[in-house]
Amino acid sequence: MADSTNSKEMDKSEDGNAPPSTELVTITLNYKGKGYLVTVDMYTATELLDDKKLAEKYVENAYYSFLESEANYGNNKNDKNVKKVWRSKGKPTEDDERATSLFLQLRHKYAKAFSEKNTFKHCLWIQIAKEMYDTGYNIFSHKENVLTKCKKRFSKLATSYVKYMEHVKTPGAEAREPPPFFDQLQLILGA
Repeated sequence: MADSTNSKEMDKSEDGNAPPSTELVTITLNYKGKGYLVTVDMYTATELLDDKKLAEKYVENAYYSFLESEANYGNNKNDKNVKKVWRSKGKPTEDDERATSLFLQLRHKYAKAFSEKNTFKHCLWIQIAKEMYDTGYNIFSHKENVLTKCKKRFSKLATSYVKYMEHVKTPGAEAREPPPFFDQLQLILGA
C-alpha cells in the first residue's frame, strides 16, 4: 500500500487557498480489485481520481475508520439523553418502537447506497447506528457488535414483511394484520 498522504495536502489547492467548490459528488474508487462509491467534494474527487495511490489510501482509511469508530461509539456512560434500546427479549418498549421507526427511516435514507454492489454495507449499518445514537438511541452493546445487531434487526423486519406479502397473495387466505412498521418496510422493500 502507498505511503500515508498528509490530509492537509488535500484541503488546499495549489495556490494554498481552500478549494473553491463544496459541491458533493459520488465517484467510484478502485481498491483491491473492487470499485467503491464515495461521496466527496469536487476538489477531493479530482485529487482522488488523479492519484491512484491516494485513492487506495483514502478507501483504506475510510474502511478502518468506520471499524474503529464502531468499537468506541456508544460507550459514553455519562450521556443521560441517550436511551438504551433493543435490549430485552420481551415485548418492545415505546423507546424500542421509536428506535425501530428511526432505524427504518435511516435504512430508507441510505436505500440507494445499500442497492449499490460496491458499497461497504457494514459502514452504512455503522453510520445508521451512529445517527441513532446522536438522535438519542443507543443500540451499541458489549454482547453483540452493532453490525450484527443491525443486520439481524433488519432481517427480522424484512422477513415479517415478506411473509405477510406472501400470505396476502395466497388465494382464499384469511385477513391478517400487517406486521409492525409495514408502511416503512413497504417503502424499502416494496415494488
